[in-house]
Amino acid sequence: RPRGGTAAAAEAPAAQLEALRAATPARRADLLLALVGDQVARVLGASDGQAIDPQQPLSELGMDSLMSVELRNRLTSAFALARSLPATLVFDHPTIEALARHLQDLLFADDIPPQAPPTAAPAADAVQAIDELSDEQIEALFARRTAKT
Repeated sequence: RPRGGTAAAAEAPAAQLEALRAATPARRADLLLALVGDQVARVLGASDGQAIDPQQPLSELGMDSLMSVELRNRLTSAFALARSLPATLVFDHPTIEALARHLQDLLFADDIPPQAPPTAAPAADAVQAIDELSDEQIEALFARRTAKT
């Protein structure tokens, strides 16, 4: 596959976002599930048309820490996010379904009715510390988390 930027490739995230914005909430959820599933399949090297259960933990599919970083980067680019997704994305949202729900919440927060705040939110300092982990620290954390399962 040739590398490099093309006009079509540069427009793809904008077109995807526009299609998602125009969709009904139910259709949007289906589209996000398909888009996230496609990115996961690419990272895992799954063959075209190979079905991946959206509820199966990605670690069971063979996703390792380097793949999780690649997936995070692909999703950040695919949805033209101004800020990179957190390093713990795959740990916090370990299935295609959970990732799609998280992206829907992130991208369309204005469409979600307000809810009561969680009773035990993580401290802002802890969240910031996690986002500042190096790739090596992420790999070590991923290895520890997957070893427990």
